[in-house]
Amino acid sequence: MPATPRVLVVGAGLTGAIAARRMLRHGGVQVELWEALHTVGGRMRNDVYAADEHVLTDSGAQYITMAEGVEAIPAHQEVYSELIGAGLLVPMTGRIDGTRAADGSGTNFVCKDGLTAVVQWLLESTSPTRPRVTLGRVVHQLDLTQTPGGARWCVKGSDLNVLDEFDAVILTAPSPQALEILSCGDGASWLDASLGGSLRQSLQALQWSSRYALSLFFDQSATAIFEQNANWVSLYPERDPIIVFLSHDNAKRNVGGAPTLLVHSSVPYGIKGMTQGIADEKIKEEMLEAVRRRLPWLPSPLATSLHTWRVSQVRRPLASLPGGRACIPLRASRGAEQRKLPPLILASDAFSQHGSRFDGCVQSGEDAAAVLLDALSKGNPA
Repeated sequence: MPATPRVLVVGAGLTGAIAARRMLRHGGVQVELWEALHTVGGRMRNDVYAADEHVLTDSGAQYITMAEGVEAIPAHQEVYSELIGAGLLVPMTGRIDGTRAADGSGTNFVCKDGLTAVVQWLLESTSPTRPRVTLGRVVHQLDLTQTPGGARWCVKGSDLNVLDEFDAVILTAPSPQALEILSCGDGASWLDASLGGSLRQSLQALQWSSRYALSLFFDQSATAIFEQNANWVSLYPERDPIIVFLSHDNAKRNVGGAPTLLVHSSVPYGIKGMTQGIADEKIKEEMLEAVRRRLPWLPSPLATSLHTWRVSQVRRPLASLPGGRACIPLRASRGAEQRKLPPLILASDAFSQHGSRFDGCVQSGEDAAAVLLDALSKGNPA
């Protein structure tokens, strides 16, 4: 193992940012993040109005609800304290109309610049060094390779071209994407040897919600209409087959400017549309009609944007893992020489008792960093 191990974090969402932040603050490692998309944030995503980059919606996570009891956990307390101190998180003051059982109780926070900015700040505020972030880099396979310093992970892209080699890897993508990366090669054999050989089946059994996110952007003149008719910042309609959530997004974030509205579809509607391959324009039309039935006063938007969330929220997390960690260290088969093999760790909100919430990602990222650093210090796989 080299004096300064190189660690690859696959996925530049919240879990990956937390893991990278913790490792770099500990020191003694070089950290790179590779993200398949062309922006960081993962499911903390903003959609931006093409005519003005300052006009946006939170099209993924809508607001952050602090889970009960996490204020007593030092790592969570530290993250919240720093984000609040930097002005990234502010209390949500507007009214939420309707039920939100998935959120649970707790204090709600928003980010005035959109929740993508939270992930960006976490990546940029690491000290003494920042992780190297590469966007648009897709990982297809992980294989072991022998070097004079010991085994490393050979990271391969499309057509199995070698992209780079690392002394440790943390996969933070949701389980469907992680399973694609671990469908063949040495990474796949490690997955099949882990948790008594049952891990692949457990990951395949995880259920993720699928939905559409429709962003509506309005002219400044529509401000008065919204102020007169929308006495909420977030609304959960009841018994609607198409839409389950509406956010008067700029009001939710307590910023001025032209109104923006974010609409989430129901999961059954999302699954139907994606399974049947319904065209985006048809989805936009049907979702907008459903919104108008709910909000007959709604003016015509200047522009719309549709994002497809094939993987949104985990339905039932795979918690209660060995060691009480919200991550899964993969193992080679019993016949392999364990002491000379590099760590490979799965991290995701799907492995946390908090599920697909901010604190689920924080817990998994923190745990993955701790497990990996401990493994590197001992010269053993995690």
